[in-house]
Amino acid sequence: MKTVIFLLSVSMVLVDSATLSPDKVMRLNLENIIYLTDNRIKNLDEGILKTLLKDLTHLTETTIKCKDFFCEAQAILESVENALFEERGELVRLLKQYNNHRKCSAVNQSQDNQVELKKFLHDLNACGKKINFNQIGSHHA
Repeated sequence: MKTVIFLLSVSMVLVDSATLSPDKVMRLNLENIIYLTDNRIKNLDEGILKTLLKDLTHLTETTIKCKDFFCEAQAILESVENALFEERGELVRLLKQYNNHRKCSAVNQSQDNQVELKKFLHDLNACGKKINFNQIGSHHA
C-alpha cells in the first residue's frame, strides 16, 4: 500500500512539475528520496543490505557536504542499482533530478573505505533530512 501511495505521489510530481517552481520540484524530489531510502532500509532483504559500497560517511557532517554526498551517491548507485533494486532506477532517477538543479562537481573516487548498503541508505536519508530541514528553515527566516 505504501508503495502505491509513493508511486502516485511520484506521478503527481511528474505531472505537476511543469507548473511548480524549480525549488518546489527539488523539495518534492528530496522528500521522495527520504521516503524511498527509508522504505528500502525497511523492506530490502538483509543480504542485499549487507552489500558493500563506497563509504561516504565523511560527507554527512554538514549540509554543504551532504549536497556533495548526493552527487556521489548518484554515481555509486548508478553502478549497482540493477543488481540491488527491484524498482529499477527510481532512487537514481530522483537523485539525478535533484542533482540536475545543482550542477554536481566531479565525483571524488579517492576514498577506498566501504560501508554496507544499509548504512549508505541511512546516510543518504539523514542527509536528505538535513538538507530539507535547512531549506525549510531558510524559507521561513
